[in-house]
Amino acid sequence: MNGSSQSISQDPIRKRLEAAIRKIEEVKDVCEVPSVSFGVSYGPNPIFTHSIGLRDVKNGRPADEHTSYHIGSCAKIFTSAAIGILVDEGKISWQDPVRKHLDDFDPVEDREIGKKATIRDVCRHSTGLANPNAVLMAPHGAPGIKSEEYMKMINALPTANEHGQRFNSWWYYSNAAYGLLGLIVKAAAKVDFATFLRTRICNPLGLKDTLLSEHDVTNNNNLAHPYVKRDGEWHKINNGLTSEGHSHTLPFLGIRSSVSDMLLFGGAVMHRYAKEQKSQSEKNETSQPGVSGSDRLWGLGQALGLIAGSKENPLRQISYIWKSHWTRPCDDGFDNKTAYMLGWLRTTMPTAALPLLSYNFYPTKKEYIIGRESPPQVLYGHSGCTNGSVATMYVIPQTGFAVVALSNAADAGDASNSTVQILLQAIYDLGPKVDLILSLKDSREMKLKQHEDMISDWKRHRDVGKYNCDAEELVGTYYGLGASIIDIKESNKSDSGLAVVFGHQTASMCQLDRFNRDSLSFLPMDHKEILERAMIDWDYWTVGVFRFVREDETQLNSPIVGLRWKWDQYEDSTLWVKQTDKDTMTDDQYNAVAKKHGKFLKDPWAELVPTTNDNGHCNGNNNCNGMEKVGDHVTYQTADATITAA
Repeated sequence: MNGSSQSISQDPIRKRLEAAIRKIEEVKDVCEVPSVSFGVSYGPNPIFTHSIGLRDVKNGRPADEHTSYHIGSCAKIFTSAAIGILVDEGKISWQDPVRKHLDDFDPVEDREIGKKATIRDVCRHSTGLANPNAVLMAPHGAPGIKSEEYMKMINALPTANEHGQRFNSWWYYSNAAYGLLGLIVKAAAKVDFATFLRTRICNPLGLKDTLLSEHDVTNNNNLAHPYVKRDGEWHKINNGLTSEGHSHTLPFLGIRSSVSDMLLFGGAVMHRYAKEQKSQSEKNETSQPGVSGSDRLWGLGQALGLIAGSKENPLRQISYIWKSHWTRPCDDGFDNKTAYMLGWLRTTMPTAALPLLSYNFYPTKKEYIIGRESPPQVLYGHSGCTNGSVATMYVIPQTGFAVVALSNAADAGDASNSTVQILLQAIYDLGPKVDLILSLKDSREMKLKQHEDMISDWKRHRDVGKYNCDAEELVGTYYGLGASIIDIKESNKSDSGLAVVFGHQTASMCQLDRFNRDSLSFLPMDHKEILERAMIDWDYWTVGVFRFVREDETQLNSPIVGLRWKWDQYEDSTLWVKQTDKDTMTDDQYNAVAKKHGKFLKDPWAELVPTTNDNGHCNGNNNCNGMEKVGDHVTYQTADATITAA
């Protein structure tokens, strides 16, 4: 298949796509999802869309190509597009320090980040800022912090690993850092981020199903509700995103969209890329490194004609967005040139990297990699996963195709990512044929085993006989990470007589059970219950455990002054300080306790999750290490590719 529309016969492609529906129905069953919606476009034109199942189980309403799903981290491709427009207008620059537009940006754990981190660093995940998903998104869909206090949390985040500071030395995926881009858009454009996306991208492109606010959601009658299946029954999940309480998450997780809209957006991205490549060619400038001439052929010969007569394309800077990158090498036997760009993932089929950033694991066997004996294809895209929803989108500028799949459940397998791989195999008639259901089943078993191992670790560290606390001494309000509030309250529903509430949000309440000395747990034992509580990123046992801190750690009856929470397996345990009176916690009060007990400490219970600075590679377990020479300096990177709210 080459770049000419005359040489691409859509009839055989459509027949193969229609034949693939049966496999996608199997994906739906294996992943235990209510619906999967998917589609393929060529240039600006959808050539195939289909939906299986229900968007609303209770009322029996089927999904279609206009159903709006949560798209998780696929929101990042919209966010980088917004930044590109403002760069093109001269209002910001990719190399602008973040602080130029947000003067209160000043991470205290590494002042160099505040001084030097650029917009490009944020877009490519090299700021070194932590990824506190469990802090940002509390159980039951409640916001963990207030949007107006977002910067306080950002400035308090950890920034280092056991090798030292991560800034521009380690690739470290951070949803929290990406939220800064929404604030930069607001500062530069003088309108809030949602309004900018709506007026500058969605309306011009005719994206009618893309939802950016609580008002949008309330007034939409074609929503895919997120679910989990427990004991044979569908249980609706309160996701909480795309709401004013979660407005700070919009740039990285909070957008909802449809197959129809995302195909339109993908076509617009490729169209703009083609125009930029044509302009560069006419100026005899060097074209994008790592992209073959056939990539530009489709754009130069076809895209401009295919989109002729349509509205002005508002997108800009796509060539730069797809050029600046940080490599994510995969040791799969192929030279796949996988890299994270500015809000996009780039890879080349054949590759084991297609599940990267999704809720699936890497293929466990080489024979599960699609297209091993077919011509290479360069893809750009992203996967997204949030509570009760998954999404995957890839565009292939070499031939002008865009592929999208969305689903309204995220159990132990990613229906969207597997569906997209099935569609890619059908579009290009890739060989040898791969039964992707086998790969999906392996991935599902690995995800369930991951949960079993987590619970096993939790049980191994639990010893209720050592529990020594009175409920009354633990009750109170605790402050940490600049803006996070944890309330320990009395309860008659737990063996400790206590419950936890995050961010003063009653909806987030979880019962606390005795765990060990000076420690309580709120981690559900059942995988399905974790999902129903909207705790999808709580996949390490310490994320569900609080260790309370006494003024004198050697004395069992010493007063409680704080608690420690290891909210991510890759970060140290963080101190929350107990409020001593009815007044709001002051920085001086917090710092006095932190000075004595330490703000961040290694958890003595938790085994160190190592990060390496050697020339490692993706090794099939969704943990990637790699090294790349960027510019004139060598930089090392480590990915937390097990992130599920990608």
